[in-house]
Amino acid sequence: MESKIPDSLSDSLASTDSNVSSSIFSFKNSSIHEFNTNTRNNFISLLKINNSKFIILMSKMILLADFEYDFQLIGISSHAKDYRLSWELNKKFDINLVKEEEVVFSSKKSGIKEFSMYFYQDDLEERDVRLIGNKSGGSYLVPEKKAADFFLMLYDYNYLEINEMMREIRKINVVLTAFELDVNTLKSKENLLF
Repeated sequence: MESKIPDSLSDSLASTDSNVSSSIFSFKNSSIHEFNTNTRNNFISLLKINNSKFIILMSKMILLADFEYDFQLIGISSHAKDYRLSWELNKKFDINLVKEEEVVFSSKKSGIKEFSMYFYQDDLEERDVRLIGNKSGGSYLVPEKKAADFFLMLYDYNYLEINEMMREIRKINVVLTAFELDVNTLKSKENLLF
C-alpha cells in the first residue's frame, strides 16, 4: 500500500529556508498513520509510522551563540620565554602562576599549534589570572595582535587594579611594553575562550 505524504508535511517543508534541504524516507510495507510537525523553526518534523516515531531533521542547522567575555585583557611584549615571564609576574604580584596544559588549535592552513598557558586562582578574593602565549611556530593565537607576545587575562579585577598592574608590568626588566586590549573589538576573540 502506498501512502500519500500529508499536506502539512509538504507545506512545512515548502516553507523552510531555501538553503535548508530535507529528506523523506520511505519504508517498505509501512504506511503513514499520523503526522505532527513542529513549525516553530521548521527544523524538526515528527513522523509516526506503524506506531514508531521517527524524527526527520533538516540537513543544515546553524547554531548562533553569543559568548560573554568576562575578563580584562593585557597584551605583553617580551622576548623572554614563557616560564621566565611567569616567574617575574609571580615575583612582582606575589601570585603563583602554574604551568597548565598547552592550548591546542588546529587549522587547515597552519596545522596543529600549541600555545603555553599558566594559571593562578586566588581563592581568597575569588579571582583568576591566566598568562597565555600568543605565538607558536610562526602562528598567532590572536593574529590581529602580533605585537603581543603574551596575554594576561584577568578575571574580576577593577579598572584601577588593571592600570596599576600595567604600570608594574612595564617595570619588569624582561618586558618591552604592556597595553590594555578591548576583548570585544578582537576578530579572533573566540580563541581566548577556555
